Amino acid sequence: MVAWYLVLAFALPALGRVTPRASATPQLPETGGCEELPSPQESDKVSLKYITLGFGVQNYTCKENEPKAKATGALAVLYDVTTLHPGQGPNALSSDEFNALTKKVLAGAANPIKPKSMDGCDSDTKKSSAATSAAGAGPFEFPPAAELAVKGADLRLKPVGEHFFDSNKVPIFRLNGDKGEIDVAVKKLDDVPSPDKDAVAWLRLGSKDAAAAGGAKFVYRVLTAGGVSRDCSSAPGDSSVPYTATYWFFG
Repeated sequence: MVAWYLVLAFALPALGRVTPRASATPQLPETGGCEELPSPQESDKVSLKYITLGFGVQNYTCKENEPKAKATGALAVLYDVTTLHPGQGPNALSSDEFNALTKKVLAGAANPIKPKSMDGCDSDTKKSSAATSAAGAGPFEFPPAAELAVKGADLRLKPVGEHFFDSNKVPIFRLNGDKGEIDVAVKKLDDVPSPDKDAVAWLRLGSKDAAAAGGAKFVYRVLTAGGVSRDCSSAPGDSSVPYTATYWFFG
């Protein structure tokens, strides 16, 4: 399990802030467009387990005579931001702050996913089976324990897991936090365009094995920032594009 911390910051009013009490279950964000991702239904018999912030890269490849890049995988570190959601306790952010969190991290922090050294002998890099088995551009590895600063004040988020694609190009999520472990392989059920044209789509993902859901039946990727592939007109080859998103786990 990775073990570094994310330091986030927001400019808060000098007079302080109201401390909200934990309230009802957070509701999934909406794009505000013509299409929305379907929310879990009562008949699904699931509840919210985690809201995490994923920070990493989307991987693509461009082939000759093909104008559009093909997605080949992703790698991200997952940080628990459940208690930062509005109304979820003393550390909760405002709605505007929470909705801007992914963009703020993408713009103001060093990406935790690092290219592996060319000779594979970088003693300052922690090897990860997740990174080395992930499909797409790379290889990549997770860094050693270190703080990741995003301008500002004193919010520290401990990583709770990893997102990657395995050697069969199946998306995997692995978490181990206060609300238990999740180890789930998923498939895409639905997608809608992000309201930000420069961000990857919002997704509803479902467990590939309903009989063994791995702690989560549904995973939603929302509030995306970055991650859009480059144009393939320049040259063929692989590329990796930084991105952030919140991932909501229901199980």
